[in-house]
Amino acid sequence: MIESLKARAARMRRGVVGAWRQVYLDADADHRKTTILAGSGRGGTTWVGELINHENDYRFMFEPFFARHVPEMRAFRNRQYLRPGDEDPVFVEPARLAVTGRLRNAWVDYYNHRVIVRKRLIKEIRANLFLKWLDGRFPGMPIVLVFRHPLAVASSRFYHGWSNDLADFLRQEPLMADFLEPYRRLIETTDDPFEMHVLQWCVENWIPLRQFRPGEIHLAFYEHLSVDPRSEIQRLFAFLHKPFSDAILDRVDRPSRMTWVREGAELPKKSDPDAWRPYVTPEQVKRSLEILSRFGLDELYGEAALPIVDAAPRLMQASVTVGLKAQSNPVQ
Repeated sequence: MIESLKARAARMRRGVVGAWRQVYLDADADHRKTTILAGSGRGGTTWVGELINHENDYRFMFEPFFARHVPEMRAFRNRQYLRPGDEDPVFVEPARLAVTGRLRNAWVDYYNHRVIVRKRLIKEIRANLFLKWLDGRFPGMPIVLVFRHPLAVASSRFYHGWSNDLADFLRQEPLMADFLEPYRRLIETTDDPFEMHVLQWCVENWIPLRQFRPGEIHLAFYEHLSVDPRSEIQRLFAFLHKPFSDAILDRVDRPSRMTWVREGAELPKKSDPDAWRPYVTPEQVKRSLEILSRFGLDELYGEAALPIVDAAPRLMQASVTVGLKAQSNPVQ
């Protein structure tokens, strides 16, 4: 009974705050004034979004494609795949509402602190598989894709009891036909919860790497933003045509509003990309690397905490033969 009252109070509080945060004037409906910040859930997108918006110069739009909280997005699956040429208005029109700023919603605007709005930052963890579609339907929007070590992401999801979307991948025939048919057996037979999270990370990050060419979107690596914030934030801001000042460096070590650490544990600093390691067994590391290798993503992330960022352009330029590793290098 006590818990239900607490939950009810939390819902009421969020509703009141969400309603108040919708008191703003979005003065420019040009979709090119919207920046898309995408990535995996538990992958640091909220933290990166707060770095980008450290001066509160954006309307911060939190996960507008989450159909459970945004009725206008009811056509979108949790990990929706859309072919770049898809013109179905059931997807186009709700997306237009979001990217032009005409969408108002307590969930979406909960973290917004801007009153007079001339540009927007959409932070989204469900858009990876339709980023190329967004880019085609609404050209000119800057797109930032955040990468974080798959073992850090998987350990956080596993601890928090997150479900995964592997079954939903299988139900999307265009997705299977375009990308995942060689991986069908792997998706169908992977049943370890931790490995399922690693596999989902692979799917939702490999596909945008296959769809975009180097330079078309910005790849932001969580670990390098943590250990070398000056150069990485400068690179990110150059892509966004934002001025850089040293003041943002004071913001780097603050955790985002949604930290993944265990209750009672010491809060890890952002400068520690190894924070996930105590929560992952050697066997989980081994199995995870085997799954990554199926997609060629072991070139990007391995046992080391830091990514090999030079591998990303190679993966983006790779031909469809990369996917053939799935047929010739099975995970037993």
